[in-house]
Amino acid sequence: MYLATPEPGLPSFPTTSHMGHFFAFFAVAGVFSGLGSHLVNNLVRLPRLIRALRSPAQLSPTHALAAHNAINPSLGASGAVYACLTVTALAYPDTHVSLIFLPMLSIPMPIGVLGMVMFDIVGLVRGWR
Repeated sequence: MYLATPEPGLPSFPTTSHMGHFFAFFAVAGVFSGLGSHLVNNLVRLPRLIRALRSPAQLSPTHALAAHNAINPSLGASGAVYACLTVTALAYPDTHVSLIFLPMLSIPMPIGVLGMVMFDIVGLVRGWR
């Protein structure tokens, strides 16, 4: 049980659930993930779009469509889920996970999370959709 330490002279109330802490962590992780996505869009993708649109003679309809679709909105929910998985892997490093299509193969959770993050980074670098 977690006892909050209030100001001197105020009573302390026990916290019966940590759901509030989890939701606050999830919300903050989602906000930072959305901020990171917004910064990448505005610092990397937007200058490419502006350069492509400045030379309309070299801009074909397919390039125009690709430039238009280059900036997609995002909410940051996947970043919040990754943050929760990472914190869980750090809190319980001895836990094992398995893939749904290979249930006989058990992987330590930190290695599994690292593999997921590396797979996502490779997808970002290669431009997978």
